[in-house]
Amino acid sequence: MVKNVFILDEHLKTDKVLTISGKNTFFDDIYTLDLSTGTETYEFSTTITEIDESNYVMFYYHGKYKLFQIVEIEQEHDDGDIITTVYAETACLELLNDVVRSFEGEYNAISFLEHVLEGSGWSIGKYSSSLADKMVSVKVDKTTQKWSCIQDYMGDFGYEISPYVIYDNGHVKSKVIDVYSEGELGELTYKRFEYGRNVSGIVKKKDLYEWCTALIIDTDKDVTNVTY
Repeated sequence: MVKNVFILDEHLKTDKVLTISGKNTFFDDIYTLDLSTGTETYEFSTTITEIDESNYVMFYYHGKYKLFQIVEIEQEHDDGDIITTVYAETACLELLNDVVRSFEGEYNAISFLEHVLEGSGWSIGKYSSSLADKMVSVKVDKTTQKWSCIQDYMGDFGYEISPYVIYDNGHVKSKVIDVYSEGELGELTYKRFEYGRNVSGIVKKKDLYEWCTALIIDTDKDVTNVTY
């Protein structure tokens, strides 16, 4: 489960830490993963008011630090308290602000992603070996957003992505994307269905536990070996 939520400043240094109990608490958190687009979102509430859109949100989840950019903050009064609700999107969406120039050629998924990510601050981490074998003819005929380019070829190469960061001594050191063959990321325990788009009818408070009930599958993919 998520026990701590880190609030980072614009330089990706730790500003404050929220916990599930104590003075600086967070609650009503929702983590959503859309495998078909690689998009992740995170929403939570807190009684802390000193948070703004220049901050980042990070938490440790299944062996990785997941980093999100805050995109929306709402505050409301509740019986004398101010409740801050934060909505954040995966930090790799910053690739929407970076572009790749037109290029074409024969690529496997890894060489393609390395080309697109060059100079972005993101690098490829672990990847499925089968992705190195499949070659695809790529033609990007105009300057294109890097994130759009990654999404446009997900189906052609058949990959899914899992972005995270390397965090040490209070600071984010590097940004990494692991790459899986389509379906492999979903077969990892607890990876296919997250609280959010693919799960309905669940009310959660305080934190993310590694269990679920009332599972409703919302996908156009074949699903096998579901563990819950």
